[in-house]
Amino acid sequence: MQPQTLGQLLETSAPERRFSSGISKLDAALPGKNGFRTGIYDISGTVGYVGLGAYEILFNVVLGVLASKGRVLCVQTTNKFPWLKLQKNRRFRPEYGDQIDCIDVSNLVDVIVLFKSKRFFDPYSMIILDSFPGMYAESIRNMKALIGPSANGDYSEPVIKFYQSARKLFPLMQQVCTNSQ
Repeated sequence: MQPQTLGQLLETSAPERRFSSGISKLDAALPGKNGFRTGIYDISGTVGYVGLGAYEILFNVVLGVLASKGRVLCVQTTNKFPWLKLQKNRRFRPEYGDQIDCIDVSNLVDVIVLFKSKRFFDPYSMIILDSFPGMYAESIRNMKALIGPSANGDYSEPVIKFYQSARKLFPLMQQVCTNSQ
């Protein structure tokens, strides 16, 4: 058997699934110039800005996933996803409700535990992780404030271990994205 070059491997891989935002100019501006690809999406920038159309764009992508028989997972933090607004979209079908799952997480530790069980994500074509950057930054800030630096300015071992654990979350998330169908 002759080994393949990386270029050959990439050329023969299955085409990437993409979903339209419903706005052709936005789809063309995204990497690949053809809409969103499957994976994990953070909607933290949209919370509180519903009037700007951010949820409408997200809903169009979600509806594209659902129409192609894909499953969507929404990992919610303190903000709740406005499902009623999605259900009022003219493209929404009652059977789509069975293709959407929601999980509430209260802190970064919950997110770390969730992503450590990587196989859990296998059935999902799209994962919406709500307010992750804010949760991450707040958790690090809280841990540092709770324990504080030592006399020489270094942070104690619990802060360092928590920070290391939180940093390991990013490769876990990347692995989930890479394995996403």
